[in-house]
Amino acid sequence: MVRSSILLRHFLSLLE
Repeated sequence: MVRSSILLRHFLSLLE
């Protein structure tokens, strides 16, 4: 799912 990818990217951004 595309939404999953977006959520993952957002999470990675927070980790950074």
